[in-house]
Amino acid sequence: MTAAVALVVAAGCAGGLVGGLAVPWLASVFLGRAYRRARTWWWDSLASYRAFRRAHPQREPSPRAAGVEGSLGLWRMQTVRDAQAGTLPRERLRALVEAGCAVDAAEPARGEADQEARCTFRAKRAHRCLGAAAGAATGCVIAWQSVPLVPAAALAVAAAAMAAAVACDLRARIVPLETCALLAVAGAAFQASTAGIEGVLAGCAFAAFAVLCCLAVNRLFGRTGRAPVGFGDVRCMAALSLASGMATPVGAALCYGGAAAFSLAGIAAGRLSWRSGIPMAPFLAAWLVGGAFACLHGMG
Repeated sequence: MTAAVALVVAAGCAGGLVGGLAVPWLASVFLGRAYRRARTWWWDSLASYRAFRRAHPQREPSPRAAGVEGSLGLWRMQTVRDAQAGTLPRERLRALVEAGCAVDAAEPARGEADQEARCTFRAKRAHRCLGAAAGAATGCVIAWQSVPLVPAAALAVAAAAMAAAVACDLRARIVPLETCALLAVAGAAFQASTAGIEGVLAGCAFAAFAVLCCLAVNRLFGRTGRAPVGFGDVRCMAALSLASGMATPVGAALCYGGAAAFSLAGIAAGRLSWRSGIPMAPFLAAWLVGGAFACLHGMG
């Protein structure tokens, strides 16, 4: 009994250190990388757009076309929507207009420097305390459940990646690729060590199903506005499916049930509208909690 209590305390201390120190650092690094990657991709796409307009001065690239033209068409459509929503930095809007793209949008107040600052996570004392408390609670629960070493380590890494994704999404509405990749690898290791190859294959099947559903929703409802499900959320759901395996429906139900309850409460309070978007990462974290708990207790 004394050894078990000591293990729980040690796991809680380790989790607190990870949550208070490692997670904010990971969030800062991953968010900065995501911003630089998106900025480089945007300016490279603009250069390709200029080349396309020089070759085809009478028309715009079609998002329905195949290959490079289709990619440029999707990029242009999303960029115009961002400009009309006022979220495109001034420098990019000016460059877009100079490239010959007709954009009916006022010049935004936000510049590239503002966008870069928004994509920088500087943890305050309250953030670190909250992260330490969440990390300590996670470590204590994992140790108290007597999870074997390998799945416990994999679950701890997955939880840290998910916590970093939550911090990034709340800060800049971005779920970095790195958090999803780390979550997918750790989640697959967790499944392999708890449910074997059957759990991994089930996770892969649910991941493919989740991606196809999200793409269908975006295609159906994203024609006249911003796609309802961001690519970061799609990647995160696929990674969570790998982590949840056969228990994916349990985690998904917790995630979307929580998101629906939060949205309805916000609408009732007048703080949200039916078209308002919300950061999904906090609710995706509930997916990880529910899926992992269900896996450990054979509820898949």
